[in-house]
Amino acid sequence: TYQVGLKAFHAKDFPKATAYFKAAVERWKGQPRETEARWAVLRAAVRASDWHEVLEQTSLLSETKGLSEAQTNELFSSRVRAFENLG
Repeated sequence: TYQVGLKAFHAKDFPKATAYFKAAVERWKGQPRETEARWAVLRAAVRASDWHEVLEQTSLLSETKGLSEAQTNELFSSRVRAFENLG
């Protein structure tokens, strides 16, 4: 499902990519790749303008230990963008 999500992402079908990446999150629940899939969900959701999904994923990803400064900045800017678009 993750690979299919990547194909959809590269084809710019971001809603479909979001769905496939979410399926990968469920498949990899509790495994190291779950976080990788969550980042993919977030990035696809931003491009799909799925702001509720963006807020959900940024909330979950913010609990990840050992985030880099770049990751923290991406989470923050994604949340701000979502709130701006939701009003």
